Amino acid sequence: MISKQDKERNFDYETEACAFNTTPEGVNLALEKSIKMVTDNIACYVIDPVSDMTRSRKVPADMIIRFLIHKEGKSIRSEICEQMPEGMEFQASAFCMQRYKIKPNAFNRVMTLFNQTIKPKNTFNGYYIIACDGSDLNIPFMKDHPELIVKSKKGRDFCQIHLNALYDCLNGVYWDAEMTTPNKKREPGALITMTERKYYPEKSIIVCDRGYVSYKLMADFIEKGQKFVIRSKDINIRSSILKRFDLPDEELDQEVSVTLTRSNKRYNSDRKKYALVNSNIDFPQIDTWSNDDYVISYRVVRIKLDDENFVTLVTNLSKEEIPFEYMKELYHLRWSQEQSFFNLKYRIGLKYFNSKKVDGILQEVYSKLIMFNVTSVITNSVDIPDMKAEEYEKNKKRVAHKTKANFAVAITNVHLFLKGTISEKGLINRIKKFVIPIRPGRSFTRKIRPQSLAPLNTRVS
Repeated sequence: MISKQDKERNFDYETEACAFNTTPEGVNLALEKSIKMVTDNIACYVIDPVSDMTRSRKVPADMIIRFLIHKEGKSIRSEICEQMPEGMEFQASAFCMQRYKIKPNAFNRVMTLFNQTIKPKNTFNGYYIIACDGSDLNIPFMKDHPELIVKSKKGRDFCQIHLNALYDCLNGVYWDAEMTTPNKKREPGALITMTERKYYPEKSIIVCDRGYVSYKLMADFIEKGQKFVIRSKDINIRSSILKRFDLPDEELDQEVSVTLTRSNKRYNSDRKKYALVNSNIDFPQIDTWSNDDYVISYRVVRIKLDDENFVTLVTNLSKEEIPFEYMKELYHLRWSQEQSFFNLKYRIGLKYFNSKKVDGILQEVYSKLIMFNVTSVITNSVDIPDMKAEEYEKNKKRVAHKTKANFAVAITNVHLFLKGTISEKGLINRIKKFVIPIRPGRSFTRKIRPQSLAPLNTRVS
């Protein structure tokens, strides 16, 4: 949420009028239209276009897609009892037989069509801030898919898929997603794939963490004209791409350039000028069969933190576009994606799967992303009044804060609205009622602990 102080600053966040009908009924209508567009062309999204989903069935394609989007963390049978009207119930086995006829790209298409109706309004100096990060999802064990198996030191192997996603930090929606095997070295390639599709707003800055630093990715962005900010290893680290420049150990903001080559002779002649690109690496900007070199220029921004550490960023943004004093704030916006991953897993229910097949899991991943976007668009459109100071008079220890919607509670109420249990007015009133304070600058020590899959046989009934 953008504070009044932020809006008053000369150079910061900007808000445009939103033409999209973001009322709950408008959002639900946009979702239904997206589902209808896919189901009207269902032959493009099924395993066998000749026979699958061609006859009238008790469980048609639109019902399957809608069911998975509305589904929570319960078993299929419990969800059928909750979602289906009296007399329209069907067996879980019938649902499973029908759902596997639909390819996961049908759900991806619904997500894309729905996102096209969203008119994002919040920008940073005219740019949309798109964070790219990945998250591991634990899935049921599949011995037929060795590429998904992760070897455990304790001998208990498990399966994972890696979710790579583009998240709008200021508008709170996922624009695109790409699933890969559990290998973080493939994150830059997944990002390149998503930027080729370009499902996100045109004037945007892609912000990434250290795992995405590579000459190939930076060269691809520069060739496309895509603005980026990527955190790099610090200048003193041996494996850093900035080690060759002998930069001063202080805050800095300067342009650097390096010549990429496949020639070992040129590389060994001047390692400060040249960077070696191995012949087994696909690098479109360098012709493998010639000795052409490629010069890449970018800006290095090194920012000192309060604890005497530094954050080092590489970017193709000029000093005029984003001055030095705003780079720290811009990169910090990326952390909102971490909270979105938490909500996606533990609030929306991406931690729980009702399938033991890869296609079924991908269906559910895209369904949860759609549900996240629907909830985010609705909650962001509701005007949350600030808490009044007199509300805190009874307890002097509490401080009046600006407030925002409680996303965890909003998800529950959006589910109820989509299922027809509560009205639009009731949904808006509940979103306004259940709020949490905004505490700027609040931080906690990050606790990293292993995550595990919630087995199907111990699921909430």
